[in-house]
Amino acid sequence: MKAGPRLALLAGLLAPPAWADAGWQAELATAQEWQQWRETGSDGRRLVSEDGRLAGLSAALRWTAPGVVQFGLRQDLLWGVRSYRGLSNRGAELQTRSELGQALTRLDGTLAPRPLQAGWSWQPVAAAEFWQWKRRLRDTPQASGYPERYRQGLLLLGLQAQGEGGTLARLEVGGGWGGRNRVELPGRDPASLPLGAAASLRLMLGGELAPAWRWSVTAERLTLQAGDERPVTLQGVPLQSARQPRTEQRRLQLQLSWRS
Repeated sequence: MKAGPRLALLAGLLAPPAWADAGWQAELATAQEWQQWRETGSDGRRLVSEDGRLAGLSAALRWTAPGVVQFGLRQDLLWGVRSYRGLSNRGAELQTRSELGQALTRLDGTLAPRPLQAGWSWQPVAAAEFWQWKRRLRDTPQASGYPERYRQGLLLLGLQAQGEGGTLARLEVGGGWGGRNRVELPGRDPASLPLGAAASLRLMLGGELAPAWRWSVTAERLTLQAGDERPVTLQGVPLQSARQPRTEQRRLQLQLSWRS
């Protein structure tokens, strides 16, 4: 090998990686979300139905190495009220409202786009999410309300397609284990009820409105299987047992975001 090719090879090996041009980008967003929440007993009977609309805010930071990878860290906050229809412990029908506060922390990574066809490219996506729901049932003439706090982690894999004009479509599937619901029933000690396995199917569509503005619509079906029974106590003395029933949440979110 002559000196010229040797120097060229050495220069290629010592050249700065593609992420030498990496940079940060901030994103702020506002959202409206429509939710359905359903709890079902082991016999298939509907125990709880909730429907409502939540408002939300979101902030994110993204680090991009052009042509290599992008990482993102996002925090979402949602709050609102859902109508509640359910059954008391004695089987009586109840109607009230549930006050909701919801937080999502998401860390994701996306590899560089790969050509798909004219004007389109695709990217694999991986994400880890931690969800928290704070839910408080309002009092009714028949029963006292009480607070709950759900915690659930999810791991997701997906594919993302990008088209001309900033058009974006993303499909993600995932699951999680180890979720819990801390519930404070009236006249009882606080109880920590395990959640069953979680499964998520999510579709997002989006596009550009202006150079720094984007819109997106996200639809998701999240299923939490029934958890194991746990004792419910009063001053440490077991009184009964309880379990978190099978739960399904469906949501449709419309988001408007601004990127620096």
